[in-house]
Amino acid sequence: MKAWPCLVLASLLAPTTGGAQAPPGKSDRLTGDRRAELQEMVDEMDASRADRYRQVEVGNAALALLKETPDEDLEAALTARLGEALYNVDRFAEALVHLERGSDLSRKLGEENLLLQCLGNIALTAHLMGDSERTLRVGQECLALAEKLDQPSSIWRIGSILGAEHGRLGEYEEALGYYSMSLGVATAIGDGDGTSSLLNNICVIHTQYGKYDEALEFIEMSRDVLDSLEDPIGKATVLVNRGSLFLAMEDPDNALGCFREALRLEEELGSESGIAVCHRHIGRLHLETGEFELALEHLGRALELEEKLELHPEIATTLGLMAETYAALDRGEEALDAVEQGRDLAEALDIKMERLGISWSLSKTREVLGDFEGALAAYKEASRLASEKKGLEYQDAFAKFEAEFDLGRKEQELEILRRKNELRALEVEHQRLARNSTIVGALLVAVVALLGWNRFLVKRRALSELGQTHEQLRGANTELVTRTAELEGALAEIHVLKGLLPICAHCKSIRDESGGWHVLEEFLSGHTQLSFSHGICPECLEMHYSRGVTQ
Repeated sequence: MKAWPCLVLASLLAPTTGGAQAPPGKSDRLTGDRRAELQEMVDEMDASRADRYRQVEVGNAALALLKETPDEDLEAALTARLGEALYNVDRFAEALVHLERGSDLSRKLGEENLLLQCLGNIALTAHLMGDSERTLRVGQECLALAEKLDQPSSIWRIGSILGAEHGRLGEYEEALGYYSMSLGVATAIGDGDGTSSLLNNICVIHTQYGKYDEALEFIEMSRDVLDSLEDPIGKATVLVNRGSLFLAMEDPDNALGCFREALRLEEELGSESGIAVCHRHIGRLHLETGEFELALEHLGRALELEEKLELHPEIATTLGLMAETYAALDRGEEALDAVEQGRDLAEALDIKMERLGISWSLSKTREVLGDFEGALAAYKEASRLASEKKGLEYQDAFAKFEAEFDLGRKEQELEILRRKNELRALEVEHQRLARNSTIVGALLVAVVALLGWNRFLVKRRALSELGQTHEQLRGANTELVTRTAELEGALAEIHVLKGLLPICAHCKSIRDESGGWHVLEEFLSGHTQLSFSHGICPECLEMHYSRGVTQ
């Protein structure tokens, strides 16, 4: 549910133009020109309130210029103003550094009004960042100073933030005490806005503790005050908180009516931040009633405006709600993406309550997605942050979550689930190995079959080649036999004469083995297959027949 104390406190503690000027006669280091230049920059910061980033730019430039010729009076005013400007652009850690410096200088210079402003802004920033120890310590110092200076407006506003911090810590009586004290002061000075704001915040405390009748009584009182003031902005805020109260009372119809009326007022006023708040609450309502598409539509509109206005804490909250909605629509990747963006933003801002809220959204998202182990881890983180901050607004939700989630049983189930997953993993591995073994066996059979087939082909090819060789050999053998026969026939016809033949030196007759003499032609014809024909050589012709031839 939306509370007002931080919003009202920021309005109270914004330094005035007069508060930013250095006291006359206290500065002797700055020349008149330099002092005038710096004072112009301070005045420009006042004039640039609508442009938060311009305020930061001018403030940093002025401090850089001041370092050249230090002047504690002007530095105190500038650091206080720059701290507020940094707070307005959600740079909380940097804001605290400058606000602490401003408070130290103000305390040293005895500037109690400026010190009050610095302390109030420190308490405000620490509250928003979830730093309870600093919020309470600085807030109490600021309250004491406001009482000393007799500034009732500061008293009720600082009391309001102390009440908000005690409420966050679950300290109901202390929170109610500060709110009641602040309500008395605001009423006494006739501050209608303050009265309405405090009635609203008391309603919030009662709602957190489930005291819905008391909460409804105070929210109606707040609305009556605002009706008399004719303050449309305040009316819209009360309507949003009234709708949240109805939603907590499980009356979504009346809650939706309040949210829609608040949205109508904010649209008439043209307040984009207020419109974003209304859309976010309507989206949350549709999420809780199971109308997820409508929830996503309104949350998307809220996120668009928050990003445009750079409302970083609100962006983190909306992203968490969108994550839960995406998860309910079974859009797991978008759900996890949204919740991770929200968590990164909350951690960057270092706001513990935003981190708590986004951890809660993460646990719900993972639960819807069936990741009970992730849901449990996120829930434990949210529970740890809540125990540190005693986040009362989450205690009922945690109790409901533990009841629905049955935390002890779920942890046992998760352990069983882990073991089942391990067994399932082993079974899957076994099946994989079995499949692999089957595949390997089939491959081996295939290899053996291929090898056998290959051997068969090789053998068949070898046999075929052997048959061809055999046929070739048979042909060659046949040819050889034929050739041999031919050669043997030829050989049979050849008569070889060996040894010494006795031949007559005169008539050339040859003697045979028995001692008989034979004419050469007769002997050779008898021992070989030779046949002779007779002729006459030229020499013999000349020798024996020359006379007759001549004639």
